[in-house]
Amino acid sequence: MIVRALSGSEIAQHRQLSNAHPDLYYSNLVKRFPRYHEIARIFYPDLAYAKHQRLVLGAFLGDTFVGTLAVGRSDAPVGTALQQHQWDEFFESFSQLELDYFNRCTASLMSTYINAPPGTLTLHSLAVDSRFRYRGVARHLIHEAVNHLDRDERDVLYVETFRIRWLVRLFKSCSFATVQKSLSLSERLQYGCWGSVLMRYIASSE
Repeated sequence: MIVRALSGSEIAQHRQLSNAHPDLYYSNLVKRFPRYHEIARIFYPDLAYAKHQRLVLGAFLGDTFVGTLAVGRSDAPVGTALQQHQWDEFFESFSQLELDYFNRCTASLMSTYINAPPGTLTLHSLAVDSRFRYRGVARHLIHEAVNHLDRDERDVLYVETFRIRWLVRLFKSCSFATVQKSLSLSERLQYGCWGSVLMRYIASSE
């Protein structure tokens, strides 16, 4: 398996795979609003998305794209302003009602996160093609993401995941330690987990 940085048109592959295998929060969101990713791509196109990432990785078996992971900046903007002609094109495909619902869904999603401190880096959009799971792809992507970063960047690297044992164990096995947890009955009822866990990378002593 080869893991390497993605750029250019490959960013579309990264987003396509991560959207096809969403986490619990995004999965629930897309069920509520199937066109969510269509609108998100207009406000945050691939080039803008890539600009605000520190790193986007892809895992390949031969020519097959099997997994992906991004390292983003915690203070990166979540959208971009549209020009008037772009708004005109937007409303040819979407209604004001859909835009309002998109904004409400986004606000609801953001409210579920603990969030890493400003100025740090965060692992996100970890996705593995369902045909290639349980082969160590996710763990390999996490290790490679860490290895691609400078030492000072590793010191401010976080990941936020769900309070699900196997996910927490996965990141602990990759040298992440729990910093903070959330506990929410509503998230248990809505998403099937008790909340989130914010974890920080702890470099092993040499």
